[in-house]
Amino acid sequence: GCDIGQQVIPATSRALSLMATQHPSVSTTSSTQHIEFWLPHTSVSQCSWGGLGQLGGRYTWEVQYSAYANLNGIRVHELGHNLGLHHSGLMDVDGNALNEYGDYSAVMGSSAFTNCPGFVMPNLITLGWLERNTHTRDWGGAAIVAISDLRVDPFASGSAAGRAYGVRLPVAGSNMAVWVSYRTGAGLDATLSSEVKGRLSVHYAPASGERNTLTYALGFPAVGTPFVVRPQRAWAACSSGGCVHALQMCTAGAAEAMVALVVEDSDDAAIAAAQRLCATPSPPSPPPSPPSPPSSPPIAPPAPPIEFQ
Repeated sequence: GCDIGQQVIPATSRALSLMATQHPSVSTTSSTQHIEFWLPHTSVSQCSWGGLGQLGGRYTWEVQYSAYANLNGIRVHELGHNLGLHHSGLMDVDGNALNEYGDYSAVMGSSAFTNCPGFVMPNLITLGWLERNTHTRDWGGAAIVAISDLRVDPFASGSAAGRAYGVRLPVAGSNMAVWVSYRTGAGLDATLSSEVKGRLSVHYAPASGERNTLTYALGFPAVGTPFVVRPQRAWAACSSGGCVHALQMCTAGAAEAMVALVVEDSDDAAIAAAQRLCATPSPPSPPPSPPSPPSSPPIAPPAPPIEFQ
């Protein structure tokens, strides 16, 4: 049956008891951090769910078909709940939550059904797989920032020190923030929607990795498209609380994106500033240093060049 209290939990207790009897060497005590239960499809064929997971607990339950290769995102989704990740939904420009599962870029949203087990940027901070103070930077004034593809391993040998995987815009007096990241579709993100690949991902999520808190996608701006952060909030980096933040991806590379970040007094001014910042050419490299003068003058001047008629 499908009811978690009346049917799933009692069946779980029976399964644990049978495991202790039939496989006494396998521990199911509280020291075991994660236990996964499979429900035969025939017994739960009318259920409205494909998996369940305890938020911050250690049990997950998946219907039999969730084991199929093209649906492993469901297993990752439920395990994410055990690790303290809540759902990832959509939020409109007025701050209204539209759909708790609506984020099609996130395995904690609807991408669990499209075999995309790559976690979004705020989830990686919560899990500790990226470190906020090391792998991200806060949004201050106007700047062009290099943001690495989220699937580039920050701990791989040869990985650039100080690489930024995201930009954070904290909300004043809150444990929430806007996060900006970049995903090319490499590695675990190969099955991402084309509306996310090669674009920036903008999320409203916990500011410092707080667990058991909903995340929301705000948008996925493409290269050359200005994006104003909405809804307007009292930003921690802006004392007046009325600063308009906008961004624009200037270039989208195979491993990183160059992103213009600006803060202005109005939407139009912010959009224009982001466009100008992207259009500003990078400063030329400084010329090489001249060679050091010889320690003593040459013995004789060089011979004049030979001219050919």
